[in-house]
Amino acid sequence: MRLAKDFIRELYIHMGYQKATAFETVLDVTLKNGRVVEITDRSQEIEQKRGAFKEYFESGDMSSDMRQKIEEAFSLDMDLE
Repeated sequence: MRLAKDFIRELYIHMGYQKATAFETVLDVTLKNGRVVEITDRSQEIEQKRGAFKEYFESGDMSSDMRQKIEEAFSLDMDLE
């Protein structure tokens, strides 16, 4: 499970889900049998990639690859983009 807080308003994308890179603090929580067994702070890793998805989403000709960009905006994939 991924938890994020401290949303960075400038990285808002008006479509889909906000990516982890749009938050200051990002934690991955691993559960086993309903109990927390590990918490990984991804905040520094996220900081290095911050803004990349928004830049990609807003780049180029939206008509040529719009479907792919929309699908990625609604993806629940937890890759750190």
